[in-house]
Amino acid sequence: MKINSINNVQSFGRAFTTKEKNGYKKLIKDAGEALGLKDTAAIVFDFNVPAEQGYNLGIGTSFSEIMPEFAGFIKDMTGITSIQAAPQGKITSSNHSPYSGTNYALGGHIIDLKKFIKQEYARILTVEDIQEEINAYKGDKEKLEYRTDYENAIGQNGGDGAHERLLRKAYMNFIFCVGLFDLDALKLYEDFKNFKEQNKDWLEKENMFSLLSAKYGTEDYETWNDIDKNLYTDAVSEKARARRIREIRNEDVNLFEYENFKQFILDKQQKETKKELNDKGLKLYGDCLLGFSKSEVWAFRECFKPDLFYGGPDPKCENTGGIQTWGLNALDYSKIGECPENGDLSKLDKAGRLLYRKYSKFFERYDGLRMDAAWQFITPFVYKKEQGEYKNVPMPEMGYTILNI
Repeated sequence: MKINSINNVQSFGRAFTTKEKNGYKKLIKDAGEALGLKDTAAIVFDFNVPAEQGYNLGIGTSFSEIMPEFAGFIKDMTGITSIQAAPQGKITSSNHSPYSGTNYALGGHIIDLKKFIKQEYARILTVEDIQEEINAYKGDKEKLEYRTDYENAIGQNGGDGAHERLLRKAYMNFIFCVGLFDLDALKLYEDFKNFKEQNKDWLEKENMFSLLSAKYGTEDYETWNDIDKNLYTDAVSEKARARRIREIRNEDVNLFEYENFKQFILDKQQKETKKELNDKGLKLYGDCLLGFSKSEVWAFRECFKPDLFYGGPDPKCENTGGIQTWGLNALDYSKIGECPENGDLSKLDKAGRLLYRKYSKFFERYDGLRMDAAWQFITPFVYKKEQGEYKNVPMPEMGYTILNI
């Protein structure tokens, strides 16, 4: 049988009547009780959230004003009790997969730009600003309603997409309004300062990596000079580190603060989304990645084994010695330390403390977590590439140490 075309735009013809809707909701409830289901989740990737008509730049976000309505619709139709977000970390322009992102920094591409026209965001964008970018779209606008267009939203180089251009414009307007002593902007600026102080432990490192990557033209920190590639290790003294950070920061203060601003806005919108979903009786779960991004491995180099990577056993992967090669830098398990069932953290080593901070951040943001490849916490599977061949490297059983953390 030859299939000539597939219509990927589905329609049910009409909406349920009130009577049909109530009957359907009761059926879902009865079915859940009969099956013993107490907690069911819908897995939602940000780019799958519908963009509001007239504000579509090619990418959706769960931080949008339409998300609670969308989630409420799913709840009515399926009886879910929670939304499980896909990973929401910062991604690169060369790899759009949310599973390649960061654990601490959220991705600027999921900021809801429409919220910037509101008073609580000091009106740092206008409807006309957004419409101008939408009108400039060169692709098929009808198809855009049903497809994600990363190239338009993010751009090929991370900074030349429509979404990024509007973010930069919003930031410059924000600074301008603060300079004019606009009351709404000053209030937002006070919250901005508090955010930077509360998150300085990871925020500075993430920004340093962004600035240095731009300076060297690559994220491959092994090609950087000795002080830059080892900036946050014991190989660099505190005095030398502080001096170098000031130098890098002062080379482009605007870019440094712009990166801070994006993370501040993302934190604000994530909290708003969580509250709106909780108000609808829905929990928000996060997706906690097993691995760490390049920026995080660089910032915490002494917690990782540079030549070992996470993977999985798979006899179907004949070309790689029966190993799924995930390419994620593996932790140095000799630096986890000890963590008993009572949660005493005093004997954690560097890698153990990193895991604790990572999970703490996720539990701060979400009602619960989906742990990526959780079996790796008990029986780590890592590999290395040696003379063109992939080899499994036996690791010690972790028992309950990481679960206790």
